[in-house]
Amino acid sequence: MKVSDGVSLKTVIWSRYVVYAQAMLLIFRPQDIPSEGRDFEFELDTAQLNERVQKVREIADRESVAPPSYVFLASPKAAVKVTRRGTSVDIHGRLSGRFVTPCSRCAEDTEVGLDVPVDITLKKAVGKEDEQEDLELGYYIGDEIELQAVVEEFAVLALPFSVLCSPACKGLCPTCGANLNSEICGCAESEGDERFAVLRGLKIQ
Repeated sequence: MKVSDGVSLKTVIWSRYVVYAQAMLLIFRPQDIPSEGRDFEFELDTAQLNERVQKVREIADRESVAPPSYVFLASPKAAVKVTRRGTSVDIHGRLSGRFVTPCSRCAEDTEVGLDVPVDITLKKAVGKEDEQEDLELGYYIGDEIELQAVVEEFAVLALPFSVLCSPACKGLCPTCGANLNSEICGCAESEGDERFAVLRGLKIQ
């Protein structure tokens, strides 16, 4: 049985099983972490991460100014070490990947590398005092921690609001919208600065 050209149903089922198995391995109970800690190396689910980024963008758009669009390419890779102190968990490592976003000057799609540290301590939530925000301190509810969701948060928070395709990017012509990196539109020469239009007809004696 085939589900698409060149892809068997068995391949699709196996791929989904691998993704599911990895997700289950990334859910752990703090008491199951050995005293020496545990190392995790895994890839984030690109589709899931892009969906989360889009939801954050939609919320920001409703509340203030929407950030530019971001699309992660290949699955970002994470390597972290998890250690335990009682019911608290320390997570330290790095996350790397690549995403595409429009240049803030010329609006051309720009591929950008992402390489950020992952450093956070998670404590078990016990009351209202756990509502305060701290980038290096978080809280978990229940008996299990979903490591992938924690690392995803670092990926989303690390996305820059403004990206340039090049430090020398010339941007767009404010009159005709032409990309000045690849073409010369002539608008500046033909129209000039309207603030000085009154001076154009003056003649110096």
